[in-house]
Amino acid sequence: MKSLEFVKSGNNFLRHEDGFQKTMVVQSSQWNTSEKVSFTIECGIFFPDLYLKIFPDKDLPKFPQPVHCLHQFRKRIDQIRNKGPQWYELDSNTEEDKLKKEIKWDIEWYIRKHFDQYKEIHNFMVR
Repeated sequence: MKSLEFVKSGNNFLRHEDGFQKTMVVQSSQWNTSEKVSFTIECGIFFPDLYLKIFPDKDLPKFPQPVHCLHQFRKRIDQIRNKGPQWYELDSNTEEDKLKKEIKWDIEWYIRKHFDQYKEIHNFMVR
């Protein structure tokens, strides 16, 4: 994500644009165990000015996440790929290199293209 100019905080990634922010989070499954870990990727577009109008009594989040985005601007990787649920799984049988390649492909091919649709604030008005 660094090559895509995102900054990182924990499992969250953020890129500032003029008038909005692109956000991505690696979301862990609530069913993770010490033997098996599952996670997915969720993306969002955050509009600070709109957030303050909708939630006038709240402060802007310091590091917005997809959960802070309007529903229509939140998508998980499976929605971006237009595929069924996508959970990456890591356990003792996982081929780590294969998993890394799959995640890298999904980020570079699907998430990057998804975010590249939105380069300027007016991109949202023509959709």
